Amino acid sequence: ARQVAAEANSSEHRPRAGMTEMEQDEWRLERAVRGILLHQVCTTGLSLTLIQPRQQMLAKQVSKESLTNLVNGASSFIAAMEFLFSPTIGVLSDRIGRRSLMLTAPAASFSLRALACLRPSVFVLMSERIVGDVARALLGSAMCHAALADSVQAGRLTAALARCSSALGGGMIL
Repeated sequence: ARQVAAEANSSEHRPRAGMTEMEQDEWRLERAVRGILLHQVCTTGLSLTLIQPRQQMLAKQVSKESLTNLVNGASSFIAAMEFLFSPTIGVLSDRIGRRSLMLTAPAASFSLRALACLRPSVFVLMSERIVGDVARALLGSAMCHAALADSVQAGRLTAALARCSSALGGGMIL
């Protein structure tokens, strides 16, 4: 407990006393960017954890042709949902905040994955895929990009978005 308290009070977790206000803002911004990048790695990694098990469970329940049709239909539906709901999600993020929406993606994915583990029916597995992918794309990646655009200065936005894309790739690798 003492070690945890010492770490919480360390200069790594809060701005140093001798920092100027500009340096403190820079420190807070860097910490926020790291949090956004961690979010990208986690949501991407989480979304990829069930691809193989989901496909195996579906293959046991439906024919190969039906599985192909289900997956292709789900992919088309996901793309359409992203296109249709992007403006609504943008307005919603302006009203209630990007952080709230960013936390919704892992929460929705986790709850549906728990349900898929308990009741692995075709409907639940496909619902988990559709809702999880739409949430990851609209509430995860899009909100990360928007949050970076809100918090990073214009001259540094390209580098921050490159880091975000790298985090997305890191999540896929993990």
